[in-house]
Amino acid sequence: MDKINEIICLDIGNTNTKCAVFTEYGEESLFLSSKNSDLSQLLENLPKIKYLAYSCVNPLFEESVISFCENNKITMLKISDMLHLGFTNMYNSTAGADRLANAAAASEFFPDDNVIVVDAGSAINIEVIESSIFKGGVILPGICTAFAALTEKTAMLKKLKYSKPSSIIGQNSSENISSGIFYGTIGALKYILDEISRESGKTYKIVLTGGDAELISGSIDSDLTDRLFTLRGIKFLADKNLISI
Repeated sequence: MDKINEIICLDIGNTNTKCAVFTEYGEESLFLSSKNSDLSQLLENLPKIKYLAYSCVNPLFEESVISFCENNKITMLKISDMLHLGFTNMYNSTAGADRLANAAAASEFFPDDNVIVVDAGSAINIEVIESSIFKGGVILPGICTAFAALTEKTAMLKKLKYSKPSSIIGQNSSENISSGIFYGTIGALKYILDEISRESGKTYKIVLTGGDAELISGSIDSDLTDRLFTLRGIKFLADKNLISI
């Protein structure tokens, strides 16, 4: 398959934007992550190269990308299920662009394997891909989202900030909540992964990605932890869909 030599790839999430510039050598020459509110500034600091591909689950920030590409005469690709995906999509409704990118990356790296991608961010998306067939998945609240939801609903705890617990038994309210959210999430993830295998009767390679991938990697057995996994999926989809333009 032909490949694009240089391309900007963006993953615009609910809270943050991740960006990588991929070069002809197959490695990122630049990786940046910023809050969505700083997206315009991030874009202005990027090199003005020919191609840009992006996934977006927060449409409020999409116009910044469109304007950047128009102003700099950059050919743009929006990730959606209307593209040539390179995998069979069994999802029965419109899947988020980031989830399609994860399925694309799983299908490229592990085309003949069963793969579960755990994308841990504001939400935790779990994608199930079996021999390059995207079967569906599970979504649950991300660790910081769950922490914020609990503390914002309790008058005495509004000013608490999340930190990874050093022990499951906390010594104060903040540690108690951090422990409950973290270990509760880890427990839920382990149960979900086990239940997927039990229900399907199959074993899976486990991939961790997203902003909290490193946070959970010591507690979830995985075959690969890669902060760029979604962005690599965007790059693969760009190679399949932009090369003929």
